[in-house]
Amino acid sequence: MRDVQELTHARMEPAIAGFPGLFAARTAGVDVLDAQYQLGDIELRMLAAHRPRPADLMLLCVLVSLAGPAGRAPDEALGDFALVCALECAPPAARVGTIVVKTSRARVLSECGVRDGGSTRKALRESLSRLTGLTAIVRRGPQEVSMHLLSYSIDETTGALAVALSPRLTAAILGGRHVRLELQEMRELSEHARVLYARLCAWVDPSRTRRVGLDTLAVYLWPEPPSDGAIDRKRRQRLRAALLELGRLAGWHVEQDARGRQYTISRLAGKSVTFAGKTVTYAGKTVTPESAVSPKNQEPSAKYYRASMTI
Repeated sequence: MRDVQELTHARMEPAIAGFPGLFAARTAGVDVLDAQYQLGDIELRMLAAHRPRPADLMLLCVLVSLAGPAGRAPDEALGDFALVCALECAPPAARVGTIVVKTSRARVLSECGVRDGGSTRKALRESLSRLTGLTAIVRRGPQEVSMHLLSYSIDETTGALAVALSPRLTAAILGGRHVRLELQEMRELSEHARVLYARLCAWVDPSRTRRVGLDTLAVYLWPEPPSDGAIDRKRRQRLRAALLELGRLAGWHVEQDARGRQYTISRLAGKSVTFAGKTVTYAGKTVTPESAVSPKNQEPSAKYYRASMTI
């Protein structure tokens, strides 16, 4: 029997982690997704009848983390041909590297930070359905490939779960270009902060500093413009609270300007380990989550949430 792998991080495909608005918060009356994103010489178009939600990001990270590299499914998992074919990957050769993760419903829910129960099981199925319905069309020069993000099968009686990940996710997991997302850090964040975290991890490399406007950050969470001033103010309030959460992560530094419209975001080099309320060592320096926030950016304490599968 294989030892249970301790999950620490997910090697996420950069275009997925950095795609603006892919896991956006819900906007009334808007559910269909049709968006494009340019990453180097690759043009990526995402289509979905039901746009993925912030909770789906945590689930995807858990599945990617379970896939490897240490937790990669056994070679015989590649025999699940029906699952792999469901990815609808155009070049047959690309299927060879596809990973099929064999796990359980209870394990996935536990790693997402929720208990296994009736409501969470329903939320898990709906989340898997949305992720399965996400189609990526990748174009590089004269070549174009279409594939689903993933496909899955689940046994409601035993809870056995198998998930086939797309070739692009597989390539990142097995050592290709990827963005490292720390699961412990994501569990400490609310859903809004978690979406920002993934996007900023793809944009702000360790040892780098970036300056960005509040309006730009808002688009990561709400691609559609606010319908009125009250909604705009509420969005900004939630966005500032999410930025405060990020600033409390060890290794992250978030500072706003005097007008509160521009933010400077920095990351220290090295691997971060975050334990809420405890001092941690990061890249040779000892800090606390509270000290990672500049005094100029002090706001009322943001409420912390564990990972949620709430729909």
